[in-house]
Amino acid sequence: MDAQGALDSLLGRLTTVLVSEAQLLGGVRGDVEFIKDEMESMNGLLLLHLTDAQYRDHQVRAWMKQVAGLTRDCGSNVELYIHYVGC
Repeated sequence: MDAQGALDSLLGRLTTVLVSEAQLLGGVRGDVEFIKDEMESMNGLLLLHLTDAQYRDHQVRAWMKQVAGLTRDCGSNVELYIHYVGC
């Protein structure tokens, strides 16, 4: 009966882990959609307000550089998500 108790304990823990993992993965899709929406908003801001500006101060240039870096990082993470989790 010790083997049966150990097996039951293991199955209980595995069930808990699998349920937790499924909940985490379910939340990832919403996070990816949120990031996509935020990046589209930033892109719109850049296109409408900054690319046509004749004068860009250092603060605006620094912000644009940060947005470009964030875009690359997010793009890499989205590609990893698509690769491992799927669309």
